[in-house]
Amino acid sequence: MFELLQRGLVSHSSLLINYYSAIGMNENQLVIALIVLKHSNGNNRVFTPKDFGQYMSISESNIDQEISDLAEKNLIKVNFKTNVILISPMMKKIISHIEAERTVYKDDIQYKFVQEYLNIKLTEREIGILNSYVESGVSRPKMNDLMKTSECDDFASLITVLKNAKSELKKVFTKYDWNA
Repeated sequence: MFELLQRGLVSHSSLLINYYSAIGMNENQLVIALIVLKHSNGNNRVFTPKDFGQYMSISESNIDQEISDLAEKNLIKVNFKTNVILISPMMKKIISHIEAERTVYKDDIQYKFVQEYLNIKLTEREIGILNSYVESGVSRPKMNDLMKTSECDDFASLITVLKNAKSELKKVFTKYDWNA
């Protein structure tokens, strides 16, 4: 899915419109994300609630609350000093959701596929660590593929592979021109 986004075969706005509710966003938050997507270019991602108010019929304080809610849900990154808004975490979560809903792993909250492959019993802490990678965009199917292709033999080696995959995801979204 990342490759499709990079090549422009899948539209960011289409993904947002189709999956915003699946990742816990409301309609106002969708509009905010679409405005950021439409009006940001490579150098200008600076927005204030007043900027959004030109396109929305809610108060600036409500807009500010919606932006704060998105940040609390880790769907956007906001530098409140500079008012820079990045929506890459939102896109990662959507892609992870799409991959998860099309797989047998979507209901595997205990990561049985990891436990079986590594022949271990995961602790709650380790499950929490794996959940954090899923939330950051490394889907369960991707995790399974990475674990097998990298021939992980223990939990520590899996985490090393997942860290590398997570850093690669950051590069994919950093290189992409969000205005396209």
